[in-house]
Amino acid sequence: MKLTQYFKNLSLLFFINFAIKPIWVFGVERQFQLTLGKEAYGQYFEFLYLIYIFALVLDLGLHNFTVKSISEWKDQYKNYTAELWLSKGILSSLFLGIVIVYLFFQPSSAGNRFLFFLVALELLTFSLYQFLRCFTQGLQMLKLDSFLSSFDRIMLIVFGGGILILYQDGSQISIYHFIWFHVAAYLFCFLVVGFMLRSKISFTLDTYSPKQLIEIIQKGWPLIIVVLFMTIYSRIDVVMLGKMLPNGAQQCDIIALSLRIIDSAYNVLALLSVFLLPTVAYHYSEGNLIYVKKVVLISFGISTLLSLGLIFVSLVFGDFIYTKLYPQHTFYELSVFKYQVWSALGVGWMYVFGSYLTATERYKELIGIVSIGVVLSLISNYYFIPKYQALGVAMTSSAVQLSIGTLNLIAAFYYIFRTSKG
Repeated sequence: MKLTQYFKNLSLLFFINFAIKPIWVFGVERQFQLTLGKEAYGQYFEFLYLIYIFALVLDLGLHNFTVKSISEWKDQYKNYTAELWLSKGILSSLFLGIVIVYLFFQPSSAGNRFLFFLVALELLTFSLYQFLRCFTQGLQMLKLDSFLSSFDRIMLIVFGGGILILYQDGSQISIYHFIWFHVAAYLFCFLVVGFMLRSKISFTLDTYSPKQLIEIIQKGWPLIIVVLFMTIYSRIDVVMLGKMLPNGAQQCDIIALSLRIIDSAYNVLALLSVFLLPTVAYHYSEGNLIYVKKVVLISFGISTLLSLGLIFVSLVFGDFIYTKLYPQHTFYELSVFKYQVWSALGVGWMYVFGSYLTATERYKELIGIVSIGVVLSLISNYYFIPKYQALGVAMTSSAVQLSIGTLNLIAAFYYIFRTSKG
């Protein structure tokens, strides 16, 4: 694929996401958060982030491994799809088992345990849909994957918008409505995409061999460690915030207000890795190092410009943005947002250079970097949360993400320019 065609496909991906996702984030989801209130949505947000940590067993590096391997296996990929789906089934069962065991030992009410299980079910259905998308990415079906990157949000807008129209006064809407329409939307997307890819994916075990599955596990274990540590340092802050403070649910809601905007930026920056990982894996295996260097450096430039643009707009027009989105916001809530928005720069670099390091199998470097992230996050949050509450989480998040992004940049630059000289 020519470099110009690659970025044309990337532009299409950005256009589709900019056209669809703001409707969900700033329209439908925001309306649900305001309708449900601080306690209900804050508790849901705390549960969601804790389950994100449990949900690392849903991936364990399998998703990145699937994208990268299908790109490299080329026409032989169907010989391995059965093992990939079997692995996903095993991980899904393990995830549900962990959730059930956790709930068994929780002293909370039956209602809270049921809510926790439903949030886990929501994340499971989303993970299955994301795994199905790995095949479109690995097969370089870039235009289709551009559409699929927003397909789930389109369905969330349809399902969630329908509930808001049905219960216009909002008095009958509960957190259960919010969770159930997520589950329904993700399942619908999974079935539709599965039907579209029916000729591309083999679900049979005709070629099954235990040796193949063992090979997949052996090759994928470094990514398991990377995903585990990334999940911990990026999600543990909200969990600690909810557990360490008596008003934890309200503080989590403040972080959720901030992350509505910042997560949108994260999602846009993540789009760079959607095509970058399989593209680098393919061309690196073919020895096209100049192409790899160009596509990574241009992606770095795009991520930096986007991140700095967001930071500038947020710092200058943050009060106006918050007034429009959250009319009853406080100065403290706005301060949390302005501190946390700096994390976008580090996240953008992490997506670009982390994808490069993953595609070129620099796993030792990745494990070392994410290990530093875990240590920084745990120590900083333990110190700053009791003092500054949600603001402490915002400061820590930005410091950790900027550190991780910089370390990814340094490691990637070292290998990019060393191999280009060789």
